[in-house]
Amino acid sequence: LAEKFFQEVINRKAPNGDYTLAEKSRKSWRNSFESYAFPVIGDMNLLDITEEHIKKIYFQDHNGDRLYRSIPDTFIKFRTRLSRVFTSAYSYIGKPELKKTNPALWHNLKDIDDLGDVSKYRRERKEPMKAFENPDDCADLIQRIIKDDGGFYGRVSFGKAPLLFTAFTSLRKGTVLELKVDHVDLDEKVLRIPYAKGHTDLVQPLSRQALAIAKKQVVYAEKVGADWLFPSQVWSTNGKATDEKAIAKYLKKFVSPKVHTPHGFRRVWMTWGKKNPHLPCFKKANNLAKSGLMETGLLEILELQLSHTQGNETDQAYFQDKLIDARRQANQGWCDFLTGVKK
Repeated sequence: LAEKFFQEVINRKAPNGDYTLAEKSRKSWRNSFESYAFPVIGDMNLLDITEEHIKKIYFQDHNGDRLYRSIPDTFIKFRTRLSRVFTSAYSYIGKPELKKTNPALWHNLKDIDDLGDVSKYRRERKEPMKAFENPDDCADLIQRIIKDDGGFYGRVSFGKAPLLFTAFTSLRKGTVLELKVDHVDLDEKVLRIPYAKGHTDLVQPLSRQALAIAKKQVVYAEKVGADWLFPSQVWSTNGKATDEKAIAKYLKKFVSPKVHTPHGFRRVWMTWGKKNPHLPCFKKANNLAKSGLMETGLLEILELQLSHTQGNETDQAYFQDKLIDARRQANQGWCDFLTGVKK
């Protein structure tokens, strides 16, 4: 049956035993197929599915309109996934020659009605997505968050801790939510994240503020028996980490999450650093440039904190390990600015 083969493709593993799709991607793919594809073709033989069946999927009713008109952004992702999984499924059953007759190939369907112009149905956002334009506004937000729920060392809600940790480390929100307890090195005061985005192991220094959160979360995770650094509020039931909805719900108490997102902390980190190159926290970074060890010093340190790759694999390993002191000093200055610490 089609559903069986689709699930096999989604859960396929590479020779080394790792899933070819990340856990988050597998969940997203599975949800989209269960919502839109399986109700139409789930119980059909894979080889019996034709373009007419794919049209039924695309033209099915969704919120009073056709699927591709109702959710155009989601539909564009879904149609690509559908085509790819058919191609993979044919290989899986030992009939790769059927790839040419893939019923979900987009170039065979895009001329049907107005399918080929799905982008015109995309709705314009009422408010532009943007980061915090002013570092001072960002610092004001962080200080209000810290004071919420009893202060920084008081009770930390399930959305508050990962939100603050995202700001203090300049990591991507997704990376923070996927952190595990064994990624935290409390002795060296760093995070050691294997194979992060950018396909390199990541070493991220922790400021005093980030370290305080990490210590509290390690204790809590060990208490409830979780391997996630930020386990969900119902971890004992679902075994999952805190999700993005928890962060968005908490952030909504202070600003609109449709306008300001946790990813904006990364942008304002760059803005703040470029505007304040002569601050004491950038002394080691500037010395690197003066010594000729790095081309600009400051800019490269700023980029490294965002886990942007620098040079080849040898260079990346050097930057991650050898420049940790300069990165830690710069990050501590940033966190002190956010929390209002006076020097």
